[in-house]
Amino acid sequence: MLSQGQLALYEGAGERGWKDLTGSWPDLSASFLLRVEGIRVVMLHLRARCALAAAIASPGDRRDLIAAAERDARRIEREHWAWRGPLVKLLHAAVANLEGDRDAAAALVKDAANGFERVKMGLYAAAARRRLGELTQDAGLVTLADDWMRSEDIAAPERMTRMLAPALDLHFS
Repeated sequence: MLSQGQLALYEGAGERGWKDLTGSWPDLSASFLLRVEGIRVVMLHLRARCALAAAIASPGDRRDLIAAAERDARRIEREHWAWRGPLVKLLHAAVANLEGDRDAAAALVKDAANGFERVKMGLYAAAARRRLGELTQDAGLVTLADDWMRSEDIAAPERMTRMLAPALDLHFS
């Protein structure tokens, strides 16, 4: 499920990822794997990202998809992992962007990037910095993030960023 959801986001098929993930969620829940905090946080974050990406492709369902992402963000906030805070800020930034508040989105992305750096999550920090550069039209930030990702052998930084931080492109509102 994790791989398929990540792949859907990477390919720009958030709607497919959302449908597949929500269709399989009852089986995941029945497996009791969601009782493990680390698995629960990762899967909730994936489901929220898929919902946000699907909101781009499904404007008619946007409000419901945003609400689903916000519910998952609230559940993640209740967890105890050090990296939950930046993950949630990135989700809230995507919601702000989808609602047309680019200033709030940029501030939240900046906070998320700093949080990811503090907990040594370099890839997420780079994706957040790339999104910050896109939101603020700072090509230098985008280039720095892309250069860091390429130094880590990531061939397509824009796709990796879309997977980790969907719904934060400039043209979505």
